[in-house]
Amino acid sequence: MDCLWRLHDWETLSAMLAQSQGQMEPAVSSCLLSAYAALREVNQEAANTHIDKGFQYALAKWWQLPDTGSAPQLALLQVFQQLVELRESGRVLTDVMNQQQRSDQQYSDTKDILETWRLRTPNEWDGLVHWQDVLLWRNHIYNVVIGAFNSMQEIAPHLHQMGYRDKAWSVNKLGHIAYKHGCPDVCITVINNMYGYNAMEVQEAFVKIKEQARAYLALPLDLRAGLNMLNTTNLDYFAAHHQAEIFRLKALFMAEPGMNDLDGASSALSTALCLWRQCPDAWLSWGQLCDARYEADPAGPASQQLLQYAAHCYVQGIKLSTAPLAASGMKARNEEALQASIDLLPRLLHLLSFDDRDGALLWWHKDSMLQTSTAGCAGALHTSAWCVAKRSAALPHTAAYSYLPSGLQLYRNCCDTPARCAALLTPCVAGVVGEELARAVEERSLPPWVWFMWIPQLLTSLTRPETHRVKPILKQLAELHPQSIYYSLRTFVLGLREAAQRALQEYSKHRAGLEAAISAALAAAAGDEQSESVRNARAMLAALSPSADTTAFDGGKEVMERLRSQHPVLGSTMEGLLAEVGSKFVPRPLERLLAVVTALLHR
Repeated sequence: MDCLWRLHDWETLSAMLAQSQGQMEPAVSSCLLSAYAALREVNQEAANTHIDKGFQYALAKWWQLPDTGSAPQLALLQVFQQLVELRESGRVLTDVMNQQQRSDQQYSDTKDILETWRLRTPNEWDGLVHWQDVLLWRNHIYNVVIGAFNSMQEIAPHLHQMGYRDKAWSVNKLGHIAYKHGCPDVCITVINNMYGYNAMEVQEAFVKIKEQARAYLALPLDLRAGLNMLNTTNLDYFAAHHQAEIFRLKALFMAEPGMNDLDGASSALSTALCLWRQCPDAWLSWGQLCDARYEADPAGPASQQLLQYAAHCYVQGIKLSTAPLAASGMKARNEEALQASIDLLPRLLHLLSFDDRDGALLWWHKDSMLQTSTAGCAGALHTSAWCVAKRSAALPHTAAYSYLPSGLQLYRNCCDTPARCAALLTPCVAGVVGEELARAVEERSLPPWVWFMWIPQLLTSLTRPETHRVKPILKQLAELHPQSIYYSLRTFVLGLREAAQRALQEYSKHRAGLEAAISAALAAAAGDEQSESVRNARAMLAALSPSADTTAFDGGKEVMERLRSQHPVLGSTMEGLLAEVGSKFVPRPLERLLAVVTALLHR
């Protein structure tokens, strides 16, 4: 009997309930079934009786549950929702059963209940069966409303469309939840078969197409069917932003491994952005497509261009998805695009760590060349191998070895000067990600709050060659959101202070030694600047640079000074708060003694 009402077999259900009357155990489930059948027959008195009994049984079970815990109460809360909506369904049926022509305001109770149903939905993590029970019964009520107002299209068009609109929304919502629960085939079945009418609003028709496309994308064997569905869609009914999203979905199908039409996907994304340049999803999808093509062939002739395109598209997508609604041209914020854009920030930081004109690869090259003789071709080959080892951290295993041929060529063609080796060892991709990110930060097109989650990674980047790209971001955070960065920045600066001082002393000592070596070489060469020993010593002095700890410490101090200059009162207040916390939470003598004893026992 529990399945009969879901299959709309009301005659069989009524017959079975009549046969089992007096034999069924009193329970909430039996009251629900009896209420469904009574409302189907528009028997309000019997339906209210069964609903009241259902409330009594549910409350009796509720008082038997333990006070703690939430799992036992969850099933009963779902039953309460069904009982409440059954009561409201009776009011809707009473309101629409009178077919006399009345004014629009006399159906306000029905309109309020249907609007409340849109707002009162189960949680997304609730079971799919509960979603099905709630929305299936609502669909039955929507059918009744559609049938009651079907003859009022000319008198009250708003009432005529009310049932269609709510039913389409309900079907799309159930399909979306089925997709969220990992059942794309159920999503397709629900959307294709559950609505049952030809009339549908444009917005709901677009949501239907989008949910169908997402479900087909999750089924590798049905990619062709999903693409055919999009190709046969009549776009004349949709606005420009809807058409752009449909072309973006086409591109996703073409870029799937089963289709592998990357050029067609790029063309579809280009069409989408021509239709609506403010579409953040299209920018993000195009960036991911270019990024995937770059990862497939990172040493190819178009790798630098693909990476630049990917970085530009990522920045544009993040900018548009986080922009104010008036500036972005959207009526409501796309939360999925916002989350997707924020999730791409680590990818940008990752690419930035390997992509810099004065970046990590070039630093490794210089360090390696300083350890070899100027005429040492073996040292140059060692440098190239080091480049492969470092680069392989970001590339697939097979792609990393694509840099070995350039190392062998360098081994054959290397010359005696470190400048020639450095020229031959220039990184394959020259600063394209850093330039795109620096331009966006300079124009302040990216809101600083998107970096809140990645402040530790930004501070760590100060110890790496991309420090000059990251510093402007940290300065913006220090100016606009000082409380978000102060404590992490303070810990970072204090932790590097001693290491930076030691590194600075070693740097000064090394520099003084090289200057003394130059003076000695000049004296030995009788002032000849072109002698080999003098040129080697000057080359080593020119290549000498402060350590990463010193650079990071100076960068952190610079950001901290900017924060304190922009917010002096707030900076002193937060420093005082830290001092107070440190004084109030000092370990007591007994705790210190126990810590010492524990440390001694573990030795």
